Amino acid sequence: MTQARALVAAWKKEQAEKKRMHKMGAWFAKPRLEYLREQIEKECISYGEIAELKNLAEYIEAGDVVLLEWAEVGKLQEIF
Repeated sequence: MTQARALVAAWKKEQAEKKRMHKMGAWFAKPRLEYLREQIEKECISYGEIAELKNLAEYIEAGDVVLLEWAEVGKLQEIF
């Protein structure tokens, strides 16, 4: 039973660390996503920046249509 408790405690610690790292990633990703949005609006985004945008896709907000389209996250469905 003690070993099971230790495994559960280790798993909880790992999950907390993953959550913390995701928040930190979002903190770093947000300004970069805004820069990439500016590049898209200026129509001067490079292939490397598009690849970077695809790598940052998990940090794009669900309603951000422009970045999601450019990151090729999914096709937009037209609402009739």
